[in-house]
Amino acid sequence: MHPEIILEICELLHEDLSRETLRCRAIPVVTQVHVCAALSFLATATFHLVVADTDLRISRPSVCRAVDAVTRGLVRHGSLSR
Repeated sequence: MHPEIILEICELLHEDLSRETLRCRAIPVVTQVHVCAALSFLATATFHLVVADTDLRISRPSVCRAVDAVTRGLVRHGSLSR
């Protein structure tokens, strides 16, 4: 996948992947890592552990949350554009 497309997806999902802290300040999530992890999982249909062990160096639970958040965001934005 072209890097421009990944960056476009990151821009589209930035707010969906942001998290609030207990101090009521949004901490920007490393959106690119989450999008890359989710896309890697979806493209290969492999286990979360395999994606977590790649160069992304994020935990298996983080991959699971990223796949869920990115998928939900893509579905949400897809349904908004219709």
